[in-house]
Amino acid sequence: MAKVMRDILAIFRLLIVAMVGFLVFTTAVYAATEFDRQCQRLLPLADNFARKCLTEAVPFSRVHNKTGSEEFRVLFSDAYPNSHFIMGCMVDWQNQLRYVGMYYKTSTDQLPIFKSDQIGAVDYQANVGLDVAGRKQVLIAIHQFITDLIPARFNAVSNCEKGSIDGSRITENNPVVTFDDSEKKRLTYCVSSSSNACNTYEYKQYFETGHDGPIIAAPAFDSFFITANGGLIATDKYYNAYCGSSMPPVYGVEGIIQEICRPPLIPARTTKTVPVQSK
Repeated sequence: MAKVMRDILAIFRLLIVAMVGFLVFTTAVYAATEFDRQCQRLLPLADNFARKCLTEAVPFSRVHNKTGSEEFRVLFSDAYPNSHFIMGCMVDWQNQLRYVGMYYKTSTDQLPIFKSDQIGAVDYQANVGLDVAGRKQVLIAIHQFITDLIPARFNAVSNCEKGSIDGSRITENNPVVTFDDSEKKRLTYCVSSSSNACNTYEYKQYFETGHDGPIIAAPAFDSFFITANGGLIATDKYYNAYCGSSMPPVYGVEGIIQEICRPPLIPARTTKTVPVQSK
């Protein structure tokens, strides 16, 4: 009887060790991408950053031909800044937090300081276009944080949850991208897994090789995609449209590809800058 009990306890210990090992492995896999690591680091800092946004965000205003005067304020954190993914916020004209969450940028350099006259665009989705020291940078809002202080802005995933390729909650109606690199680099975009509404494009890929990082954002439908490892996947149709010589600089979301095909004439300062925001 004693031997049986010892065997049972030994098996129980092995099960405990296996479960702990599984949890450690799962956590490691979950945090294996650049986005996951950054999101888990930055989420605990979100409330303090949001409070500073309300008092320190940089103002931007413009006159829109349809909506009239628009006023927003934006700010970016310098916490863990050397990444494609950083934390930022947008405050509206009523001094209300409109968005606090993760942004994507093409550079892994720390974002330089900026003033109001260096903001080229801010839209209602909290995307921001900057022009600092001769370098244009578009920052795309891709993943919201929600806390007791920070309200929900979009009907989408939040707080480091996994989502669809367009950042929405996972359902059977999510869009789907598949790759076929057997002859040329091609991708097929379908509006849902059960839909026949699909388009196939040749594409270019930057900042990542292969497809280890899942797609986490599709800011312009089927034009370009952002992966969890900071990769940017651009369809040739989109690339050719925005990189053509006749296309002026674009500070909206679609202009992000111009940072690759039109490198700055004057490099932005990426060292010895005053941080945009303290941790």
